[in-house]
Amino acid sequence: MFSVLSKIKSRIQSVSKQPEPVETPPEPQTVEKVKKIRKPREGITNQLQIILEVIEHVRKNGQTRLKAIQLVAEKRGIARATVNDKCCRLLGINAETFDKMINEPNLEELRNLMISKWEKHKDLINGHIDSMLAAPEKEAVQDQSETADAE
Repeated sequence: MFSVLSKIKSRIQSVSKQPEPVETPPEPQTVEKVKKIRKPREGITNQLQIILEVIEHVRKNGQTRLKAIQLVAEKRGIARATVNDKCCRLLGINAETFDKMINEPNLEELRNLMISKWEKHKDLINGHIDSMLAAPEKEAVQDQSETADAE
């Protein structure tokens, strides 16, 4: 009888000593909505590109800053707050200062601020701003010629 009890006892111990099955972690679920990755213009940071797009909407297309931010955000599929953040916090200024700078005739303060932030893109910044500033003059000349033709 002792041997029967010892056999049962040893079986119980061997069963209880078996390692517990390890739970495998669930497989990661695939994300259905993939965040769009925008390829920035050659040699230009995404942050700088966003700011230049806002400036272009305001200066070239006559939009308000808020409308320009909305348009850029919609185009890029990002939040308006993200675009506003690039135009203000990233440059170390508030919205009021950005508005003041963006309405300067030659954008000198804003240009210099952006160049101080992205010095290696100085030529790109200057070229982009210069081309933006030249565009309204062409439109104004065209408007004057249309007015002269109408008279």
